[in-house]
Amino acid sequence: MPLPGAAAQPAGRTFLRDRAYDALFEAIQTNQLVPGEVLRDEELMDWLGMSRTPIRHALIRLAESGLIEMAAGRQTTVAELAPDRTNRALFVSGIFNEYAVRRLIGTRADGIVDDLAVQRAEVQAGVENGDGPRIARGIGAFFDVLTTRVGNPELDRQVRRIDAELARFLAPGDAATPVDVEWLWHGVEAVHDAFVADDPDAAREALRELYRPTHGNFLERFREPEID
Repeated sequence: MPLPGAAAQPAGRTFLRDRAYDALFEAIQTNQLVPGEVLRDEELMDWLGMSRTPIRHALIRLAESGLIEMAAGRQTTVAELAPDRTNRALFVSGIFNEYAVRRLIGTRADGIVDDLAVQRAEVQAGVENGDGPRIARGIGAFFDVLTTRVGNPELDRQVRRIDAELARFLAPGDAATPVDVEWLWHGVEAVHDAFVADDPDAAREALRELYRPTHGNFLERFREPEID
């Protein structure tokens, strides 16, 4: 495995397993670790400067999100890109986010509009700088503002798994899944503006418009054959 540059160490107190996860996630998303690449514990230990245990915790978490493949008796590798899997993740993400919008808009939950504005600005900055990872983080965090306030731990867990898969969708240089980032930005902006206006109909329509191509692709790919 050709090791990336030195892994950045985040400020503040964090668990080693979280630092390992963040470094590996970033390396996969930015194609420093490419699909099919073998991940060897000893090389990861040298790169990350930590013991095997936190690294194994991070690898298990990445495997649960579908970013790597690991099994007993087999090499651990970066998962291959899977457009169908990403399409399914996008479809489910749209359902989760629409559910959160329905639950929250009109409730004037404390700080929700301000928090959405912060993440909206992150998405905009990512688009302006052509920074795929920043766009992915911003969009994930934008909708996490909504889903976390629903107060459903299982929803939170599923959203985190899906966010990890979708982050690869916005990886720079991935010609297999070209993304119109301006379209994504305008969708996020429309959802934000609907919350500012406290307009449930506008919020639902903005979200459905954001996901409309995905819904069409999903139905085209995965619709069950009609029975004669």
